[in-house]
Amino acid sequence: MVIIIILTSCMSEENYVTTSADAMKTYELKNFEEAMKSLGKPENRPTNENMKSTNGIELSQNRQMILLESAKLFLISEGIGEEQLNAVSTTEIIAMAFETRTKKLNEISSELKSLNYNN
Repeated sequence: MVIIIILTSCMSEENYVTTSADAMKTYELKNFEEAMKSLGKPENRPTNENMKSTNGIELSQNRQMILLESAKLFLISEGIGEEQLNAVSTTEIIAMAFETRTKKLNEISSELKSLNYNN
């Protein structure tokens, strides 16, 4: 009797799928998000001079460079060609990466909802 309960318990645990959004993110997406988080570090925050010169809207050159490499790698991992990236500005690359990140997170969210619905 005890053996049957243990086997049943193990079989039901095998069928149970737990997946987190973080587990579904690619290395490149996680790397880009880490670069975004690093902008909040004191040494990477905009100076008052930067805020005045860009009206607080644009990233300073230094802050763009923090994001650029991880943004490129993320976009390439999502199927955007290097030649396409070479044809646009740094600002456009970063904007594309933010847009692609939003789409990817929405896809992950939808997939998680479908997994949870099916369980």
